[in-house]
Amino acid sequence: MTPKQARWAAITVTAGALAITAALALQPPGHIGRALWPAAVALVAIATTRQATVGLALGILAGGLLLVGGDPIRAIRELLAAHLFPAVQGPWRIAAIGFTLVMGAFAGLLEHSGGFESLLRRILGDGQGGRRRLLLGVYGVGLLCFFDGLASAMLTGRLARPLVDRARIAREKLAWIVDSTSSPVACISLVSTWIATQLSLIVQGLQGAPFPLAPYELYLGSILANPYCLLTLLLIPLAIAWDYE
Repeated sequence: MTPKQARWAAITVTAGALAITAALALQPPGHIGRALWPAAVALVAIATTRQATVGLALGILAGGLLLVGGDPIRAIRELLAAHLFPAVQGPWRIAAIGFTLVMGAFAGLLEHSGGFESLLRRILGDGQGGRRRLLLGVYGVGLLCFFDGLASAMLTGRLARPLVDRARIAREKLAWIVDSTSSPVACISLVSTWIATQLSLIVQGLQGAPFPLAPYELYLGSILANPYCLLTLLLIPLAIAWDYE
C-alpha cells in the first residue's frame, strides 16, 4: 500500500466509523452493537491502514462517542478527564510509562541500527543446519530479546520467517515459538517493559496493606509462583526436540 493509498484508507475508515458510531450512539446502552463496536472499529482500521496506532485511536474515540451520545468534543474531554489523566496519576504509574517509552526507544534503536539484526542472523545462521537447530536458534533469540515482549516477537519473527520458509517449517509453528517465548520471558525477566507495569500494579494493590513490603521484593518472590511462564519456556525446547526432520 502506497502512502497515498494509506492516507485515503485512513480517511475512509475514519469517516465510516464516525458515521456508524453516531448511529449506534442513539441505541440504548444495552445494545450489543454498542458493546462490540469499538473493538470492531480498531480491528477494521488496523487491517485497512496497517497502522496499529490509527486503529487503537479510532477504537478509543468510538468508545468515547458511545459513552457521551455522539458529541465528539465532549467525548475527547471525557476520555482525557475521566480516563487518561486519572490513569497516569502517581509516581509509580508515571515511572512505568517513562520506563516503557525508554525501553521501546531502545528496542527501536537496536532494530534500526542494524547491529542487533546482524547478531540475530549470526545466531540463526543460514537456515541450513536442520529444523531443530533453526527452531532452537529462534527460541534463543527470543530469550535474548527479554526487554520487551512485543519487540521480541516483531524482531524474531521478521528475521526468522524467510529462514523458516526456506526450511519448509510451518509458519504456525514459528508463530507459536515466537509468541510463547516473547511474552513469558518479558514477564519473568528482571528488567523489561512489562515488569514496570507489574510493579505499578503491585504498588497499587499494596496501598493500605498492614505489612511493609517492597514492590520489587514481592515481584521477585512471585517469579517461582508463575507456572505459566516457566512451564511454557521449558515446554518449547522439549517440543522442538521431539520435532521430526
